Amino acid sequence: MKKIIDGKMFNTETAIKIGRTYCRSETVLYKKNNDEYFFYYQSMCDGDITIDIRKADLEEVKEWSTNVLGVEKYEAAFGKVEE
Repeated sequence: MKKIIDGKMFNTETAIKIGRTYCRSETVLYKKNNDEYFFYYQSMCDGDITIDIRKADLEEVKEWSTNVLGVEKYEAAFGKVEE
């Protein structure tokens, strides 16, 4: 993979790999009965499991949902979006 960052090329095919970690993660969005939102995180990296819950505001929730849920699920959660 190639990517330009701060005007310089970073290329995984020409760089030397120093190490690697294996991670698997899950993020779940929840809504409480009082309309507060929170994220539940669970990840496993190299055998270590991390679990966390973090409160989220509506702006962050909508941003995450836009990138993850897709149109139908987004509109089911937050209402119809104007064209």
